[in-house]
Amino acid sequence: DDIYTIIYPNITKGSIVEYGTEISFGVSYAPPPLDHDINLQFDIPCEQLSFKYMYPDWWEIQLKRRNQYAYCPAEFIDDIENKKKILQYTGSNIPALEWEPYSPEFKQVATYLEFMVKNLKMGAGSFDRPSDWNDIAEEFYKYVIKKSDHKKLNLKAGSVPLVDKDISTLKEFTDIITKNTIKDIDKIDAIITYIQDNIDISSKSHDGNNSKIITDQQGNRYDITALAKNMIESVGINSDYLLVHSEADGYFDPDYVMHSQMYIPAVRVLTQDDTLVLFPYMKHLPLGHTPSYFQGETALIIGKETLLGMWTVPKGNRLENIDFGTYEININEDGIINVSEEKKFTGSIAYELREELIEMTDDEKKKFVEKNASYADGDIAWDSYEFINIDKHREDLIISMKYTINNLVTITPEEIIVQTAGLISPITNNKYQLSAKNRQNPIYIRYDQTFSKNIKINYPPQWVLTSDLNDVKTENMFGELSKKHTAENGSLVIDINLILKRLRAKKDTYSELLDLTGNNTDFSVPALLFEQQSI
Repeated sequence: DDIYTIIYPNITKGSIVEYGTEISFGVSYAPPPLDHDINLQFDIPCEQLSFKYMYPDWWEIQLKRRNQYAYCPAEFIDDIENKKKILQYTGSNIPALEWEPYSPEFKQVATYLEFMVKNLKMGAGSFDRPSDWNDIAEEFYKYVIKKSDHKKLNLKAGSVPLVDKDISTLKEFTDIITKNTIKDIDKIDAIITYIQDNIDISSKSHDGNNSKIITDQQGNRYDITALAKNMIESVGINSDYLLVHSEADGYFDPDYVMHSQMYIPAVRVLTQDDTLVLFPYMKHLPLGHTPSYFQGETALIIGKETLLGMWTVPKGNRLENIDFGTYEININEDGIINVSEEKKFTGSIAYELREELIEMTDDEKKKFVEKNASYADGDIAWDSYEFINIDKHREDLIISMKYTINNLVTITPEEIIVQTAGLISPITNNKYQLSAKNRQNPIYIRYDQTFSKNIKINYPPQWVLTSDLNDVKTENMFGELSKKHTAENGSLVIDINLILKRLRAKKDTYSELLDLTGNNTDFSVPALLFEQQSI
């Protein structure tokens, strides 16, 4: 056996090295990789980084732009003697790129190098990329849309839900699905609901065979999207097939004609009253709701063997994005606190949370609840918790929690101190409470969102509230925050309402965002003070 030695000069103890090797012998019949996406920044600091890509000088390489005006700062070097070219990037003292609340996607802030081989010749063989987006559209129509663009079906009675007779056309099948609907929006809703409830996404391609997709109750996202489009059109509603760019893939470079920029399928429906963008393979996605990472992005409109044009996906949500909590707090004379809290979620907040919860095990859900209790401190003893409407995306997602805390109240003859442990603050979740001092990333609030709390605190009637509580309201570039309260004998009610705007901002404005969201805000109440009163 041959032994190969890899030498790393100037390496020191504690260094982390990542590498890959590919060794070929003789003639390789496997095609070389022709597109590359190289991360040049990581979640740990990097003192020195070097990347080199050597290729024959008759190949043509194209870099993808990082933004409208700039490419990754790599350089091309000619190796004339060996008839090669070298694409090279070097960096030093590269900072870690860590997760921070309200941050853009990785490729919107990180350093990376994305490039492709645009054309090449190897012996008698050659390769050329599509020259423009119209070529991409023609190719996609040929291999995806055209195969599914037919009106015939072959479904047997009882083979799938709702089908109790033999079906020979797509319109027959869709008419069953849309039975008892009159308005176009209701027909579309019925079609998308059927697909979401009965057809699972898989990597398997059915080559546009709608009968097999329906009977197998699975298909890849391209086949499922084409099926949805055909069903919608079978009931007389015009629609378009889209390929959408995602902000997770960084800047959309219109000159970088590559499938990796446009691979998210969707259906666009233009009605008299509305524009719907549908992702029928995304379960639990409310009708017409566009995930934030597609809003404002470019999409290709795929026509019959041609590109009908480019279109910008509208921004905004059809549903309000709300995190609303109601809290019933009962403080006993002995200092034991009984807590009952219910949190309701709508819009993008609910959709993103559902996607997390559905994939969790029971143990993971328990840890999630423990981490997201509104009390960030204290010795919590759990009584119960419940997730409501996880699989009913047309309903509010609800999390109900009941627990007891026995170490947040200090009782002396002179006064009672009740630690609130983050309860009376705009946002409960600790992940948002990071300091502005070392902020690294710019700020990106993906959508308008509201956080509301209605807190009712019941305490013994012989206790007299002495804390100085004021009703206050403030606003800045990120949104607005208000807090008001009412106090009666043995009861205190506090309402907190925080509205954040969809916004991009520089990192040095993060302290202003914390003025609205952080525990250090003047709106937070760290403790409530009481005096004993004889009855």
